[in-house]
Amino acid sequence: FRATRAGRGLAVIGFALGMLSKEQAIVTPLLLGLADALGIASDPPRGARAWLVRYAPYALVLAAYAAARNAAVPDALAPSIALFAAPAGPLLSLLYDVQTTFAPFAQVVYEPNVAVWGSWPRLGLALAAAGALMLVAARVDARRTLWLLAFVGLSLAPTANLLVQEPGFAERWGFAALAGWAGMLALALSKRSLSPRVRQIAFALLAIPLAALAWTSRSRGDTYRDNDAFLAQWLRTNPASAQAWISTGEAHERRGEFGEAVAAYRRVLALDADVPLAHASLAIALAAQDKLAEAQVHAERAVALDPRDAESWSNLGGIRARRGDAAGAIAHYQRALALRPTLASAHNNLALALRQRGDTAGARAHLEAALAASPQFAEAHANLGSLLAALGDRAGAEAHLTRALTLDPELQPARDALVRLTATQGRQ
Repeated sequence: FRATRAGRGLAVIGFALGMLSKEQAIVTPLLLGLADALGIASDPPRGARAWLVRYAPYALVLAAYAAARNAAVPDALAPSIALFAAPAGPLLSLLYDVQTTFAPFAQVVYEPNVAVWGSWPRLGLALAAAGALMLVAARVDARRTLWLLAFVGLSLAPTANLLVQEPGFAERWGFAALAGWAGMLALALSKRSLSPRVRQIAFALLAIPLAALAWTSRSRGDTYRDNDAFLAQWLRTNPASAQAWISTGEAHERRGEFGEAVAAYRRVLALDADVPLAHASLAIALAAQDKLAEAQVHAERAVALDPRDAESWSNLGGIRARRGDAAGAIAHYQRALALRPTLASAHNNLALALRQRGDTAGARAHLEAALAASPQFAEAHANLGSLLAALGDRAGAEAHLTRALTLDPELQPARDALVRLTATQGRQ
């Protein structure tokens, strides 16, 4: 807001760094433009040319960011509008922010839906506190209060359910908006609004809610001591959260507790039978228990619900391969790679299927593609090493098998293949 070239240049740099930190920063030019329109900046632009000169750098940053984002995440889906299907979404997001700012929960309530966070007494108290703060701030400086309100609203906009988003409500969406509320508090406590004595009393009284908030933050920290504690708290406060049950199932899978994982995924499907990720995850857990027929049913349901999910097609291919359907497996791997050409696991699995059919050239090409997409893929190194050994390329085989064991010392197929290769060399 200061009329210096250095200040304006630093603002553009700050905006670029903000975009690289969190895409919510995309609203910054709108906030600055509103400040210029309201005359809050020290020298607002006069005329169309002055506006263009001031905001062209921000447009260039956005264009460069969009190009970089597209290059880094080429498969990212375009955002879709949520407002038409749920027009109350933005209003609910604003009410949620007011409630969690002025009357926060003492415990962690992670990504709650309206049924979990909606509380008329709590919301009424929060709205009363927010309204009182806005009125006092507006008496001091109406224009700055209006801008700070816009700061709250615009900073929430990217996550205000205008677009389809995975969690509808989350406390972290409101972190940036806290600056707007803090600005209004600063105006309300400024020298222009209160006498020195009243200001001293006000600051002393503020110590009480600040201490309560500090205690709340400290007590909440226990929830984050490990993943199990966090998931238990999530399910305690929202047992109808499909994502919480999916995450719980994934935690069980990582520990090899496939029975518990299956139970968690079934809880998701009891809540909503059409969650693609739950079907896909359940298929993987069932396959780990060698329940291949049931696993295939859920894998097929997953791709029917979300036919653009490359990993689900690849997993379905793996299940069909284990059931002896090589042709079906190959077709599913190819479908996965058509959707995502860089899916290393699909390349690796397709290579194994092709090698079983005697297509060593195709198998080698897909293993090399797997490693190009994921150079740290130990299993692909092991499979390529084994294939090269069969083709007589001992140096290449040894290099890939050694690399596989460096990445995963417990990978027994790589160890066995390297032992066989060494034994063959010893006999020769």
